[in-house]
Amino acid sequence: MKHNIIQLIEQKNRAYVDTSNHIFVKTGNVVRVSYKITEGAKERIQQYEGLIISTQNRTNSKTFKLRRIAHGVGVEQTFPLFSPKITHIKLCSKSKVRRSKLFFIRNLQSKSKFIRLIK
Repeated sequence: MKHNIIQLIEQKNRAYVDTSNHIFVKTGNVVRVSYKITEGAKERIQQYEGLIISTQNRTNSKTFKLRRIAHGVGVEQTFPLFSPKITHIKLCSKSKVRRSKLFFIRNLQSKSKFIRLIK
């Protein structure tokens, strides 16, 4: 009974999901994510650009983790793929990687040696 209710909720949620930008979410790609931030009564759109180092593929709760270097410090942020706060995902560059999780990049100084860009 409980399992059937969860499936019904997931089916209804799939109807509201816009999947047009989600083809870019693959490990190794560099993407720019535009998402809404609410500060008090104001709402603005902020952009976050980084390398996708991992993805979690669950039914309606898919997430991806972006990594970038900000002021010499590595910053990672996790985004839910089907969030209504994400307004746009733009592909900046594609790369060919042979791993599904790129956590080893945290320890590297030069990322360009290990990630081949597709032109």
